[in-house]
Amino acid sequence: MFRRILCTLSVTLTLSIPAATAHAKPQWLDAFNARYPAATELTTCGVCHTNFSSNSSRNPYGLAFKSASGPDNPDAAFAAIENADSDGDGTSNIDEIDTDAGFYPGWTCATIDSAVNKPSGVDDVVDPSDPGCLGVTTTSSTTSTSTTTTTLPSDLNCAQPVSTGAAPVASDCLFILNVAVGTQSCTPDACVCDATGDGGVAATDALLCLNVAVGGAAPLNCPCGGGDPVVGEQIYDTDCSFCHSAGVHDPIGEFSSDLAGDGALLVSDLGTISSAMNGITLTDQDIADLAAFLDGL
Repeated sequence: MFRRILCTLSVTLTLSIPAATAHAKPQWLDAFNARYPAATELTTCGVCHTNFSSNSSRNPYGLAFKSASGPDNPDAAFAAIENADSDGDGTSNIDEIDTDAGFYPGWTCATIDSAVNKPSGVDDVVDPSDPGCLGVTTTSSTTSTSTTTTTLPSDLNCAQPVSTGAAPVASDCLFILNVAVGTQSCTPDACVCDATGDGGVAATDALLCLNVAVGGAAPLNCPCGGGDPVVGEQIYDTDCSFCHSAGVHDPIGEFSSDLAGDGALLVSDLGTISSAMNGITLTDQDIADLAAFLDGL
């Protein structure tokens, strides 16, 4: 599915989830891994069982595998159930397995909490339309397309619609790719998915996110959130320091207030705050950068 849309991202986007060691019936898991070598996340008993680290009762995909005579001829059974949607999440088994480094075709966000010994972070590879299992609120469908809308947190950082850490992770980039191809909606703050800052969300935004996620130095440029405090300091020094102070950075303000921590007060036309600032305007990115500097003092 997504591999056909953006094969380079599909090959590279590898989520970091500790894999439990499979003990029981390794020949069936080996057969699965041999048939789907790109699905490197799916290396546990949880592919077919309700326990991720040992033989146990079967999940829906495991039941379908058994019904297709999988124990006797696993490769043929896997092929026979590829076009089914065993877990009922709206994505076929093969599309789940082929998305990124693999999504579990036997689990959904609604059922994964019942799994035994599930690996940390497995929610990220349960449902391709809802990475991270953030909670789908609405789904609209036609005969040919389906779009899922997920309610995102309000305190988002640039290129981080899913995670809340110091930098984007692969699941953020996959979410942005989903937005780019129309299977996700980045709401309420769509700008956090616009990593390039060009006014829209496209595959290039997902690639930029991925570059940063793997340690690249390419700058994120969302028109909201994720401001650069270094750039913000330069804006302050150029446009604000003559009248204002900014905490310990610039403790002497001869005419006006201390702006430390007041990033929320910034607007695009500063003249609307005071006529003394007539002619001083800020872009959305300027506001984000300056706010990041002021709020970090």
